[in-house]
Amino acid sequence: MQKTLSQSLFQILFIGVVIASLLIIGAVWRSANTLVVKNIEHDIQLAEKVFDKVVSDRQTVIKSVSKVLSRSFDFRRAVGTGSIPSIEAAFTSYADRLNTDIIALVSLDHQVVASHTELFKEGQNVQSSLALVAKGKDSGFFVVDNKLVQLNLIRVNENMSVLNER
Repeated sequence: MQKTLSQSLFQILFIGVVIASLLIIGAVWRSANTLVVKNIEHDIQLAEKVFDKVVSDRQTVIKSVSKVLSRSFDFRRAVGTGSIPSIEAAFTSYADRLNTDIIALVSLDHQVVASHTELFKEGQNVQSSLALVAKGKDSGFFVVDNKLVQLNLIRVNENMSVLNER
């Protein structure tokens, strides 16, 4: 069976339309994919800025409330005398004001003196506070017992620091 000229032209035209359609679909797919990737990157950058702002604002609150606690005569006296019940009572009040559940009093040799959390036990060596001091920082994020916590070191006096988290 022989093809007529009109059948051959139709076949060539049909193949051309299919190829052109595939090229257009490929170009649209690539363009859409590029746009989606750019939008995701933008959203990630925006989320990072928001996260940094929230952390910064939280850090400001922690520092201001911590200064009040660390300057409190009763708290400093409790730390100086080693009165664990008084320290724990101050921690309970402090935790309520900061909306936090992790507070610990850590000596300069990074041993937990008193704690308002199950994450840090009395006498425990706190490697994360040691890491902060080694880096010359007073706050940072750490994984403690499979939980991500932001640790903040606040100096109470020459011998102790308060370690708290949000």
